[in-house]
Amino acid sequence: MTFVRRAFFSPSDHPTLFNRKTRQVHVIPLKPLNFLKFWEKGKPGKMKTYSWDNVTARTYRRLDVPGGTVARTETAMELLCMTEENPKVVDEMVSLGMTGTWSDNNQVALWEHIRRYMEEGGPPLQPGDQLRKINHDKLPEFPPEVVEAAGGPALTEEELAQWTRPQE
Repeated sequence: MTFVRRAFFSPSDHPTLFNRKTRQVHVIPLKPLNFLKFWEKGKPGKMKTYSWDNVTARTYRRLDVPGGTVARTETAMELLCMTEENPKVVDEMVSLGMTGTWSDNNQVALWEHIRRYMEEGGPPLQPGDQLRKINHDKLPEFPPEVVEAAGGPALTEEELAQWTRPQE
């Protein structure tokens, strides 16, 4: 029952907004489902803002047994967010990117792209990139003032196509 609730009634992603103008990272953590209150839907938590200087990423390796028969090793990348008051203690961990297989090459490449975007003025997307399809109906939204400070609403499909079109 818990897994059905998580799949159908919880937000589908951990929204993360990187604002290179203000050097801030905004995250909306997901509240854990209450096992005893099975009738409640999963809800996003309250938005938290961190300084870019107080976030880092780390990959973790874990053993996964999909279907219960064959084990495989996967890697996952987490964004570790610390506060100004306590920069040595992780305040929030947010998943970044997709879970990978035995190698963490894709996760490290994603983190390098984010780092270049924030520190060197790199592009938001690289030519040839594709955005993963998600259920936008279940995504929590950032407050309008945060979206405006980051440069406005998300790009349209046509604008995304300009950024992601492979160069010849």
